Amino acid sequence: MSEEQRESEAVRMQRDMASTRRSFIIIFGVGIVGTITAIVLVMKNRPEGDLSNGYDAPARTLAPRLAPKPCKKFGDPCQLSPGKLGTCIQKEQCTGEHCLFCQSQH
Repeated sequence: MSEEQRESEAVRMQRDMASTRRSFIIIFGVGIVGTITAIVLVMKNRPEGDLSNGYDAPARTLAPRLAPKPCKKFGDPCQLSPGKLGTCIQKEQCTGEHCLFCQSQH
């Protein structure tokens, strides 16, 4: 092999390596940008509310939780906890102002 052939083969090899590096940078760069974009879109458009799967603690919500209102009258509907309805019931053999409580309907 002549010296010119070796030199051109070395130059060709360097050019191919540089092209390969650029291709990898472009592919991984586009992949990273696409992944980050997908994560942002999913997080921005996620549904609100309880996203638990039933096997773990309920998902936290950003809305502040309001304390259930005390019962005022026997038989009135009440909210036992967020999302759980109840009915105002009177404790047996109770004579006072704290005799009504909210009992779950489920």
